[in-house]
Amino acid sequence: MAEVKAEMNRMIHEDLTPLFDRIEQVMQQRIADALDRQRQELAASILGGAPAPATREPTIPDNNLAPHYEPSLDSRGRIIVNDEFLQNVADVYRSGGSQPNQALQQRFGRSRSSVSAWIRKAREAGYLPETSQGRTEA
Repeated sequence: MAEVKAEMNRMIHEDLTPLFDRIEQVMQQRIADALDRQRQELAASILGGAPAPATREPTIPDNNLAPHYEPSLDSRGRIIVNDEFLQNVADVYRSGGSQPNQALQQRFGRSRSSVSAWIRKAREAGYLPETSQGRTEA
């Protein structure tokens, strides 16, 4: 019985972790956008005139990165990591601007640890070059 309960807890955690990660990303983006609007309104009220356009880049890239590709899923809803998928990971990574990991998290709705594993596998397969830790050049 304990094994069944542990397996159920593990399955629930696997299913809900990407959802919670995505909710956190959206909340962070909305907070950042609200702060930008408040700064603009404050600057406009102090300086007079219309608020200046936002100069900050969005923290999470648009979700239309590589929209043509939908990964294959196994019977449990997990992404099947094959060459086609790793090529797409590399494409999204390169399109992700200064935050390629977040671009991948947003695109595929998966956790940071899953995304990191895919990037490592894409590097091992030769789809992405090796980089120094903390550097996103690809």
